[in-house]
Amino acid sequence: FIFFKSTPDADLVDLVSRALRLEESSADDPEDQPYKSRYEARKLLNEAISIVNAEGLSSAVETKAEGDSSSPDPEFKSHRRQLRLLWLKIRLASNYLETDEASEGYRMLTALLEADNEVLQLNDGGTDQSGEVVVADSSSANRYLREAAVKVQLYNWLGCACCHLNRHADAIEFLQQAEAAFLRAKRLLAADESARAWDLSDLFPSAVKPANEKEEAASALADSCSLESLHTKTLFYLAQAFGKADRPADSARYCQMTLNRQLALSDYAASEWAVNCAALSQYYLGVRDFARAHRCLCAASAAAHDPDSELQHNRASISRCWVKYAIALLEYSRDLAQHQLEDCRSEADYEDLFPSVEAGHHADKVAYVPAVNFEQARAIFLFAQRHLTSAKDFFRLDEHCTDHAELVRDHSRAFLHLLQFELDSDRRARMHKRRADMLRELLSQLSQQYYLLLCRQIRFELGETLVDLLDIKLSALESQAAAGQTPSPAAVAKANAIGRDAVTQFDLFVDSFRLPPPESRLPDRLEALDTRPVLLALFHSARVSARLPEPSRDRRLANLRRAEANYRQVSEYCERVPEAASVMSPELDLIRDMLALMPVKVQTVMDKFA
Repeated sequence: FIFFKSTPDADLVDLVSRALRLEESSADDPEDQPYKSRYEARKLLNEAISIVNAEGLSSAVETKAEGDSSSPDPEFKSHRRQLRLLWLKIRLASNYLETDEASEGYRMLTALLEADNEVLQLNDGGTDQSGEVVVADSSSANRYLREAAVKVQLYNWLGCACCHLNRHADAIEFLQQAEAAFLRAKRLLAADESARAWDLSDLFPSAVKPANEKEEAASALADSCSLESLHTKTLFYLAQAFGKADRPADSARYCQMTLNRQLALSDYAASEWAVNCAALSQYYLGVRDFARAHRCLCAASAAAHDPDSELQHNRASISRCWVKYAIALLEYSRDLAQHQLEDCRSEADYEDLFPSVEAGHHADKVAYVPAVNFEQARAIFLFAQRHLTSAKDFFRLDEHCTDHAELVRDHSRAFLHLLQFELDSDRRARMHKRRADMLRELLSQLSQQYYLLLCRQIRFELGETLVDLLDIKLSALESQAAAGQTPSPAAVAKANAIGRDAVTQFDLFVDSFRLPPPESRLPDRLEALDTRPVLLALFHSARVSARLPEPSRDRRLANLRRAEANYRQVSEYCERVPEAASVMSPELDLIRDMLALMPVKVQTVMDKFA
């Protein structure tokens, strides 16, 4: 297009240029005024709307559209003016969304949807039974291509507004309309090679032409308003909306489409793309599709090592995803080895999701097939351990406490799944001891006052780890007794010390739920999410207490009385709260059996030490 500027049009272009620059620089606003730039941009957008609304603006701007054989007629100029006005109003509504005024932004967008239905031909049919575009004439096609970007942008922001308001089904519907509008425009473009879709530069040409380096940011923002870039955003928003609507498979599909479009259009930042690609791998891990998860992480690692990718945080995040991958693969390998499930993978699973990205050096360092022996499991474990070390270098305890704690817990889980392949009981015991040591050290570094939930989780896991270690020690003692050997006092003392430690951890876990003094008791009704963990801790404490091989009669009887009290507390709570009985159903029958057997156990101890 060739534009002959008039003074009103120059004023309009200046306002739009300044508004674009302010929106782009809003990330640099001070913390006490986070929306300063956006509020200023809002004023400029309102001024621009006033100019477009002024009578005579359309006749003051003489244009010549590329592909038209003559100067535009009044209908053409009116249509362009309407599109300008609509774009400005959409931008104004999006400004309200960006300043956490979602309800007002949504109201403005729905008003535009109703008022400008005719402008954007929102209800035209568009395709025949085969899905091909139905176009009355070239004029209708050109009109559609002029308005396509504005239409897609309107639907995109309506989808975003609905997500802000937690109306995810409505968001998906709007965004799918944006997707359909783009696909219709693409079919029109394919039908006429000389045709092209309008973008922001056709509405405000001077506003997006950088005159110097300071205006490059505005130009980049304007480029994001092209039809192709807007469609990439549509796919990205659909991925988010499907995720919020609890449709993970659809969310993953659109996430993959978004990532591939960004590669195809070279419209991405390497570090950000890598993190998003790594995040996609976590969906595939959830459905145990290790081949696709592996490919995502290989592509992410390759992109993160791109010269343009300098963010250490993103690389550490990708290392965390590799750790999750390795742990999930070890767990899957364990389940297969124990015949808890069938291997549902196929040879065709390793699909190249991102053909334009090199697999990278990680492709050969860890497999995407399950381990079948200790050596293979150990290789996966060592791979996870290297990435744990890398991630911990960034996620330090003093700066990223929660992230660091999760990494330590992941390290413990990696040991847990590895030792399932270890046949030697002494080495299994040493692995459990290593797990207990790292969890105990982490717990000592955390303040229960500020990290109560995290401390509870770690303490419960530490208790379970000590129980696993105790099982190995007690098994060794029982084997010696069965062989007619007398266990050494040191071995018995070690088992008792481990058991008492486990009981202490579970008791401290339960104590963290007690009411403050002077009551110091558990509440009459626990929170739903707390019920099973608390009752399970009481169950574990009772079970361990009853099994300890204490050398004296008094200690054994005290332990049995303690076990009986805990079993009874769980049983009575389940009788009083029916919901608790359902969540504790796997253990409740055993608890009742143990209560019934408790007098026999007491008598057995009395007879043994008589």
